[in-house]
Amino acid sequence: MIQKQFDQLTYDDVLQLIQNQVMESRTIEYKMELNSGSDSEKKELLADIASFANSGGGDILYGVKEIGGYPAEIMGIDIDDEDSFLLRMESIIRDGILPRLSTVRTKIMSIDGSRKLLVVRIRPSPSGPHQVVFKGSSKFWARSTNGKYEMDVNEIRDAFLYSDRVSRYVRQIHEEFILKCRGNKVSFLVENCPQAVISIIPSSFINSMGGLETSMANAVPPVRTLGYSSLQTIEGSILYSSSNHQEGAVSSFTISYRKGGVSAMWPIGRIGANFNGIEKRVIWMDAFEDGLVEIFDNAKNFLSKNEIDGPYYLGVSIIKCEGFSISFNSYETSRSAWMDEAILSDRMIDVVMDTELLDAMCNFPRFFGFERPANRPLRRV
Repeated sequence: MIQKQFDQLTYDDVLQLIQNQVMESRTIEYKMELNSGSDSEKKELLADIASFANSGGGDILYGVKEIGGYPAEIMGIDIDDEDSFLLRMESIIRDGILPRLSTVRTKIMSIDGSRKLLVVRIRPSPSGPHQVVFKGSSKFWARSTNGKYEMDVNEIRDAFLYSDRVSRYVRQIHEEFILKCRGNKVSFLVENCPQAVISIIPSSFINSMGGLETSMANAVPPVRTLGYSSLQTIEGSILYSSSNHQEGAVSSFTISYRKGGVSAMWPIGRIGANFNGIEKRVIWMDAFEDGLVEIFDNAKNFLSKNEIDGPYYLGVSIIKCEGFSISFNSYETSRSAWMDEAILSDRMIDVVMDTELLDAMCNFPRFFGFERPANRPLRRV
């Protein structure tokens, strides 16, 4: 794989591969042509893509002539309409590989006229193993230093076991963050009030070396606050804001992990008093939804900026809610929650899109005994 962020990859970087005679390997391959007209050519394309996804990931450079595995010359391939070309290629990959791949990125570089250089980067995909299923095919492919090969039964079994281990591992990150929100394994006092908790953790977390820049300037800020402080830890950067209701306590905080991913907590309710001075334990839907969208947007930017591809684990929970009700207005509330905690979303997603929040937003009022009002907009989702 070319050692450069994909968005910053240039034609000169490809020329450097030729000048430095960077040989084909497990993570890079040169192809002079990209033919995808016949069924056999489509199967070949899919096998190449799947082999990288099932291994350590890598780059395929279409339009580069190679001699004995060494890049010799940039020849280019014919691409008249770039948009149509990419849409067709995406369709072939989407329909021909299962589970669907979300770790493929493409870049077209102009050479001369319709001659273009195509770079395809495939990130490793722990959601695999990925199978080529085009036109009755049912093969699993992987890569070695000699190129792609068909996986045997033992390799396929190990790949499935690894995928299951990844799912359990990233889910555990969310569970451990909830413990922090309850005041365990954290160096500061956490405010005692109803809270929402979200984690967006890439499946690559399990193999990451943890080298992301997570300074205060680059980390995800806590929800709905004008001022916050930072704390650098082995895990990453913790940004937190102080409570206005409990002296010495933290009301909301985030962790931007050095391995990629974000976890966040923010308050969604308080103990107050009604107009008669009677204690009232209330939770606000606006506080939950607005915070959810805010963190989701900031996490999406953090992941994109650091080129952290999916799939991702999305965990959304609410905690410390027992005895609290959702406030509709000054006089009406929902029934009181009879449980302390609920999981509103617990699944893997391919891309960080607003629509992935719908299940959490709909499950939130169900925890308090009612369906979302039909006339209530789903915010920006």
